[in-house]
Amino acid sequence: MSWEQSRKYLKELVENPVFEGFVMGDDSKIVAVCLGHQRSWWRGKEFFVDELFVENERQGNGIGGATVNLLFKVLREEGYTRVILLTNKGIPAETFYLKNGFYNNENRTVMVREL
Repeated sequence: MSWEQSRKYLKELVENPVFEGFVMGDDSKIVAVCLGHQRSWWRGKEFFVDELFVENERQGNGIGGATVNLLFKVLREEGYTRVILLTNKGIPAETFYLKNGFYNNENRTVMVREL
């Protein structure tokens, strides 16, 4: 992804009127970020994670888990009922999310059609 495409993607996320972002820092340095948005659903207010990332050199040191736990705490306090995200199967991110309490919903599927 080019610099310009990355910039456009992040700008679109941040300009969403229901955007919420969370940043974890260590010694004034950003080490993890979670970007997402609120969705109103029949089960209540949901948080949809658009992006969650940890600095490459800091992965595997518990920062991702701490970020997710803090995210859950803050969202519960704000009245959210669920956290939803999409990730690819068979990659380290899927294992990370399963380890941190997410599950694969057998009643839903992601549908895609290439154009």
